[in-house]
Amino acid sequence: MVRSSLDERFRDLGAEEERRVEGTDETGNAYTRRFTTLPGRVHPSAAPELGQDDPEVMFQRIIYDGLVGAAFLRRFVVTFDVPGASLELAPAG
Repeated sequence: MVRSSLDERFRDLGAEEERRVEGTDETGNAYTRRFTTLPGRVHPSAAPELGQDDPEVMFQRIIYDGLVGAAFLRRFVVTFDVPGASLELAPAG
């Protein structure tokens, strides 16, 4: 299952660490990944209707606040507007 990823500075969100994996990525950099389930509902601040309950997440040092995973995106028809630098989500099916 592909999880959403959050930067490690958000680890204090009330979730207990379930699993930790340490290793070296394909660029030779060491990493620590911490896996857990966040309790409650998580949603984009401007779109609470897109919420996901108790999502499985991975914490790792990344350059973004977070990366949305397939578990979230597979619920929508996703359109990438590359020139407009936006992502549009529509209900699937």
